[in-house]
Amino acid sequence: MYSSPMCNDRPLRLSALLLILLLAGCAAPAATRLSSPKSTPAPRFTGFLEAATLDIAPEIGGRLLQIGVEEGDAVAAGQLLARLDDSFLRLQGAAAAADVAA
Repeated sequence: MYSSPMCNDRPLRLSALLLILLLAGCAAPAATRLSSPKSTPAPRFTGFLEAATLDIAPEIGGRLLQIGVEEGDAVAAGQLLARLDDSFLRLQGAAAAADVAA
């Protein structure tokens, strides 16, 4: 039996091609340079802020008798905003005064 030289050479060529492809895949990747974005400093300012709204709360709780302003009204310092029912506090004060006097 006679075998052609072409048939014996085929596995060798295939092995050489696979070796070349494997070595090409193992090559180091090309170096890439990452540049950081240019940063500009934020502007700084000095000043004062005034609140457009303000949350208020009474020092004591109670029943609301009168509201002197509506939402969105401009108010001045010392202006009456609301009035609470103080009859319970007056009774407590009178009872405390009676206890002291007794």
